[in-house]
Amino acid sequence: MASVPSPCIGVCVLNAEDHCEGCYRSADEITRWGALDDARRRAVLENTVARMRAAGVLFEAPAPRAEAPPRLAAEGRQDD
Repeated sequence: MASVPSPCIGVCVLNAEDHCEGCYRSADEITRWGALDDARRRAVLENTVARMRAAGVLFEAPAPRAEAPPRLAAEGRQDD
């Protein structure tokens, strides 16, 4: 039994490119989901991520910022 869950969020509307506005799977991918093994499901999810980025609804996470210096040191004060 497959363990990769469906990405469906209940917003089931196909756009002009035949991709769901909720999960970004194609109509064919949605229809075949139940018969796919985990490897194929992961491949579908990779495709959805690419589609979401292309549509501008998914962005790369910003790089972590360097830890800021303690406030007192940043303001030039010292503990008394």
